[in-house]
Amino acid sequence: MKQLLFVIFFILSLDLTHAQKQPSDSTNYPKSVVEQAIIMGNSFVQGDYSTFVQFANPSFVTLSGGKQNVIMQMQQNAKDLQEMKSSFLSVTFDEPTNIVQFGTELQCVLVQLATMKIPTGKLITKSPIIAISADKGLHWSFLYTAGKDLQTLRKTFPTVSKELIIPTNEQPRFQPD
Repeated sequence: MKQLLFVIFFILSLDLTHAQKQPSDSTNYPKSVVEQAIIMGNSFVQGDYSTFVQFANPSFVTLSGGKQNVIMQMQQNAKDLQEMKSSFLSVTFDEPTNIVQFGTELQCVLVQLATMKIPTGKLITKSPIIAISADKGLHWSFLYTAGKDLQTLRKTFPTVSKELIIPTNEQPRFQPD
């Protein structure tokens, strides 16, 4: 079970970006954040890691050895999950928090709910992710917080706003079959 949780948290710790045109009108920011997060989440569940990695924060991709390396890691993790007779069923998102301006970027936090099928039931994780747009809300990238507080995240990603409020990760919930 520890190995399964490690694989889940590794996969979810990959952050995300996607290029989809949306109006840059600030009233549309929450809608565009969620729409792009849904596309990212669906590509993850479907195993379309080439699309998924398009959501990846450029800093994270660089730290992870590049897009091809991220894709290969995800493919290996999916294979490991399959060998454990486990798979992701869905990924959904709550509405984002207030969007803040930090330098030239827009940033907010939203909560991701991932449901995973495991041999004995379902495992449901609820975790905050940071959404970042460097182009006035047209494209959003998503950075999974991996259970880290804001101060710790800013050590690796100093361009994350100090104004963001990151909720604490909840313990995964298990639903037996």
